Amino acid sequence: MVVNQDKQNPQSPSLLNKVIHKVKWEFFRQEGRTKLDNKVKVYVISHPKCGRTWLRMILGKILCSQFNLDEKYILNTIKLTLEAGVTNINWIHDGSGSWSPGSITKSRFVRFVTDKSIFKDKKVIFLCRNPKDVLVSSYFHVTRRYDYQFQGDISDFIRSREHGIKKLVNFYNLWYENQNVPEDFLLIKYEDLKTAPYETLKTIIDFAQIKNIEEKTIKNAIEFAKFDNMKNLEKNAKLHNSILQPGTVEDNESYKVRRGKVGGYLDYLSQEDIEYIDRVIARKGCPFCLYK
Repeated sequence: MVVNQDKQNPQSPSLLNKVIHKVKWEFFRQEGRTKLDNKVKVYVISHPKCGRTWLRMILGKILCSQFNLDEKYILNTIKLTLEAGVTNINWIHDGSGSWSPGSITKSRFVRFVTDKSIFKDKKVIFLCRNPKDVLVSSYFHVTRRYDYQFQGDISDFIRSREHGIKKLVNFYNLWYENQNVPEDFLLIKYEDLKTAPYETLKTIIDFAQIKNIEEKTIKNAIEFAKFDNMKNLEKNAKLHNSILQPGTVEDNESYKVRRGKVGGYLDYLSQEDIEYIDRVIARKGCPFCLYK
């Protein structure tokens, strides 16, 4: 079933949300940077909408529980790891974020920094997800959250130079080709976090060399970060964090925690759209895109 999508936001975001987002954008648009934070040893890198907020929530809960830290900072992983005295972890999109009108040129987001030598002394966790699900989630992020405006429907979106499948595959392939540059590299798939959350989290924790985390602490964190609870936290603004807030409370498609469904693209993409994405992946090749 393909759902007909409204091209406009059902309600304009508040002025405060726009200002907050603009400030954050101007700071984080430098993610294709030429230097990294010396304090950070592990970088979690992902294209937007690959599930990093979910993983961030789980790791934050583990750290808060294990080291008795304030859950007010549950999404501030660098602060938590610094306070806990463990391997410092931070999150970046490495220049793959969505284009925002008025900030910089459109071409900025299809021309990635190809030299990854700045990561040679870092450990990288690369989080990826089925490209079709990424594109659907990205479409709603761009059209329903903050001050983004995309003129077109979801079919236009997946074919667009600034947002679509070609850009996403280029980003995945860039990191596939550079996975031997960092000190160590770990590929994590969103789908594995869904089907085997404990095992996948244990792999991540061991990779980051965070010691003595008990099994029950990991399992409790996984339970805490389940979809319904995260949706409730976002809807009721319980974390007081701009990362986790909807564009419009009444619009389910504007939430950061939107559906969290594996294969949900089938509800939104036409067969023609699916075949187009598959052709692009087949033509370009994409080892990180091995999904049915």
